[in-house]
Amino acid sequence: MPDFKLKRRHVPWLLFGVCLLAYGVLINTLGFYWDDWEILYLSSAARRPADIFLFPFRPVHVWLDILTVDLLGFRPLNWHILMLVIRFLGGLVFWRILERLWPKREIENAWTAVLFLVYPAFIHQSMAVVYRQHFTTALLYLVSLWLMILGVQSWQQAKRGKGAALIMTGVAAACGHLFLMEYFAGLELLRPLILALLILRTEKHWKPVLGKVVAFWLPYAAVTVYYFLWRLLLVPGEVDDLHAFVLLDLLRESPLRAILAVVQSALLDFTHLFLGSWYQIFDPQFTDLSMPVSLMTFVLMAVAAGGLGWLFSRFHTNGNIDPGADRRATREVVIVGLAATVLGLAPAWLLGRDVFTGRYDTRFSIPALMGVAILFVAFFFFISGTRQRTIWLLAVLVSMAIGRQVRMTNDFRWDWERQSRIYWQLHTRIPDLEPGTAILANRSVSNFTTTYPAAYAANFLYGSDAISLRPAHWWFEIYDSRLFDRTDELLSGGLIRTRFHMIEFDAPGSDSVVISLPALTEPTQCVWLLTPLDTANQQISPEMRALAPLSDPSRIITSTDALPPTEIFGQPPKPGWCMYYQQASLAAQNHDWAAVIGFYEEMIALSNEGDSGYEYLPYIEAFAMQDDWQKAVDLTIQAENLTKSSAPMLCAAWMDWDLGEEESPDYLAAYQQVVEAVGCTE
Repeated sequence: MPDFKLKRRHVPWLLFGVCLLAYGVLINTLGFYWDDWEILYLSSAARRPADIFLFPFRPVHVWLDILTVDLLGFRPLNWHILMLVIRFLGGLVFWRILERLWPKREIENAWTAVLFLVYPAFIHQSMAVVYRQHFTTALLYLVSLWLMILGVQSWQQAKRGKGAALIMTGVAAACGHLFLMEYFAGLELLRPLILALLILRTEKHWKPVLGKVVAFWLPYAAVTVYYFLWRLLLVPGEVDDLHAFVLLDLLRESPLRAILAVVQSALLDFTHLFLGSWYQIFDPQFTDLSMPVSLMTFVLMAVAAGGLGWLFSRFHTNGNIDPGADRRATREVVIVGLAATVLGLAPAWLLGRDVFTGRYDTRFSIPALMGVAILFVAFFFFISGTRQRTIWLLAVLVSMAIGRQVRMTNDFRWDWERQSRIYWQLHTRIPDLEPGTAILANRSVSNFTTTYPAAYAANFLYGSDAISLRPAHWWFEIYDSRLFDRTDELLSGGLIRTRFHMIEFDAPGSDSVVISLPALTEPTQCVWLLTPLDTANQQISPEMRALAPLSDPSRIITSTDALPPTEIFGQPPKPGWCMYYQQASLAAQNHDWAAVIGFYEEMIALSNEGDSGYEYLPYIEAFAMQDDWQKAVDLTIQAENLTKSSAPMLCAAWMDWDLGEEESPDYLAAYQQVVEAVGCTE
């Protein structure tokens, strides 16, 4: 295609292609994470929107959540496709805005929209349910700004009816984004600046300019003022600490401290946005091309860099002046970029937050991405010597940003893989649970699914047909909830309880199952359902050993063929060591020894072996209960050789078996072999 020219009509396709490269390659391997679970659960459980804690100060948010859950259901791919489409539409509308403001800067506008889509300050696109609302807010704001610009320009062309209709539609979109989330509220103050730039192109005197700015801005200003009065005066008692305007309280207490706090946050956030967000792109692991994801990412980056460089080198500019030659437009770009960045970050500062502190606080960078992209592209066109040099430099930088997004998506892919393995193991070992059962765990399900998201996931796993605001089960991480500090109280009948948003759960400590999850660095270890016998288990922490007596396997409902919703959790995994171990453990609980031995033989036929001696316990017990004492001894020695720390638990199991009124000579002989080989003590 030697004569191909990239024209304005091709830019939407270019933006969509960039979105697909950055976010679409692994889209069918992703799942749900963090607050995704909360939104899915509450939107299913609430009888009316007002039941959800966000409703008093984010009513549109709640309505959209409920509507979208009804439409899309619980299939992860649906949500990730929706997220990609919303992200693309935001980039498209942003590009349309830039084209309306600076029509002669076509190539800069296209680059700015591309960078806006993949800028690496925000890398959690894969949390599609929760962050869909953030980017829906962004889309509504951008649509409202675009309609305002179209309305003003139509008015200037004497199309006043059309202009008024566009402006009022833009006001409706502004209402939507404000009552959806507060993130873009600060950018409402960008409107007077945009209006002034537009009106100055037809008016030369400041007095009529100011009058028209006020007239056009008035309906938007009225909505914004109403919004802030509503938030400050009508709903403050309903707003939790994470969403309260804490800066206003600080201003009343100490204006100087408030000013210093804002300055400090601004310095940190600007450093993070313009420098820190690029730092992780240069991860040394990226150069290890022996890793499949690194090789794949490297190939995608090469395709992106080469493709963008080639396309933009053939950008048809309709005879426009050289980039950077229009000084007035350049000044406008810098002013708008700076204002958009500061105003985009202002709501976070108003909430007493900043971009870099919390693990997920990069979401506060989303409103600033528009201004950051404008400034970033303007800077590179300003410092470049030639147009071609700038194009290829930006092509390389954007490809690196795409690579960063792809690598982060791969992290989410593996996180969902871990979640899926754990959920299916839990279901296999615990087909269902009695209502009112607390699930006590030693750690988070995964890197991106911690205590309360896991609690919502557990309620989908067990009893998904009876979702309510009084959940049947709740998940507790013993360290996060400090339950290990209450061990004696819980063993004496104390209550386990939680009050989280509008969720309430109470259960006696004895109505629990205690599970041990593998560490993130031990992906092959299985999920373990603990029993009171695990007080001897040296492979778990002292706190878990102390809580093991709370675990009551009798609360497991085994007489059910129900599967967890495969729409959410996917299809059962292929047979492997852990799935056989969970089936065997459940069969052992039911004293179905023939089934346990059958699972063992199937597993051996597949040449599967475990990584932990603990996981041989159901097979050892089954062979013992079937009087195959030598096989039980051999497996015990094999387990102890595999994991030396499993010896106390193996010995405790041998001593705990119920063998009737009189121990048989065969058992005593076998047990003596175990004592000598493993080192059991009475």
